[in-house]
Amino acid sequence: MKMKNVAIVLIVLSACNTPKPEAVSVEFNDLKAEVITIHDEAMAEMGTIMRLKKELVAELDSTAIDSTAVVAIEDLEAAHEGMMVWMRGFSDAFTGEELLNGLPEQFDTEEAKAEAEQKLDALKAQEASVKKMNEMIKNSISQAKATLQGK
Repeated sequence: MKMKNVAIVLIVLSACNTPKPEAVSVEFNDLKAEVITIHDEAMAEMGTIMRLKKELVAELDSTAIDSTAVVAIEDLEAAHEGMMVWMRGFSDAFTGEELLNGLPEQFDTEEAKAEAEQKLDALKAQEASVKKMNEMIKNSISQAKATLQGK
């Protein structure tokens, strides 16, 4: 019984000695998860973009040139390209380790912590960019659907 109590005390003491994660790491890791979620939502629409583009092109082939359909196709293509550009920029902005596991919970030096702050700033910029890209995708899909329904 005493050994069990000693083990419990050791576990509790070791838990108390574990330093809290750096605030910048927590914020980065939480924001990275949010950015990935937005990306995943947008990525799920890539098939819809391709399908709608195909439908609009078929409409153009079977009828007179409709400038609304042409614009809708261009918007779908721009939204698709926006996704590709965002993904390249996102993967270029961070290391594979940062993308996979986020930032470490602790930093050995002030320089490492300052670098983490810069990574957080870069991620905030990526968040704004992914939101804009996601909105572009939603708008292009909505416009393409409205164009197809108007036919």
